[in-house]
Amino acid sequence: MFNLGSYYYEYGGKFGSYFRRNIFVKIGSEDFDMSLNKILGNCSNTDIYRCVYAYEDKNRINDCRLYGPLYFDLDGDMDNDFDSLKSEVFRITGFLEREIGLAKDEIEIYFSGAKGFHIVVPPDVLGIEPSTNLNEIYKSWANYLFNTYDVKSIDLRIYDRKRLFRLPGSINSKTGLYKTKLTEAVLRNMTAEDIFLAAAN
Repeated sequence: MFNLGSYYYEYGGKFGSYFRRNIFVKIGSEDFDMSLNKILGNCSNTDIYRCVYAYEDKNRINDCRLYGPLYFDLDGDMDNDFDSLKSEVFRITGFLEREIGLAKDEIEIYFSGAKGFHIVVPPDVLGIEPSTNLNEIYKSWANYLFNTYDVKSIDLRIYDRKRLFRLPGSINSKTGLYKTKLTEAVLRNMTAEDIFLAAAN
């Protein structure tokens, strides 16, 4: 069993007028919470990101082992094609439930704070182990859904090793909306206007 506490998260955010990344925090360090709170405070909880993956070695991020959740980013037209975008979210969750055997509460759905949704499955739910090509494995899942389930809003460009994802609960400076967690049951009955209202608070 590997020790996640020896891995590193990379954070990035907008500090004043400039964007900075390559802020590495060791997951098992005593000052982890303090370091994260400092980052959140310096960015006023706005435009804060963390790499999808935890790195085994922050000095060898191009070839070290990675550990992180399965993730999908669906981008679309929330104003004019919301129903189509929402149906694609449910195509993915349906695939994960029926074909992979996941429970609904093992799949995390987020409104991204802008123009779509993030779907995330924690690595322990899938029995994922650290791997040097984990990003490529996840990209193959995304390609499968794109081609087999016609999920055309899925972003296939985000499976590099250094991909930053907006932190849940943080604010998108362009929209003023929070990245907001939703349940599948609640999302089914929401309009785009409902989501914007929920993400504004």
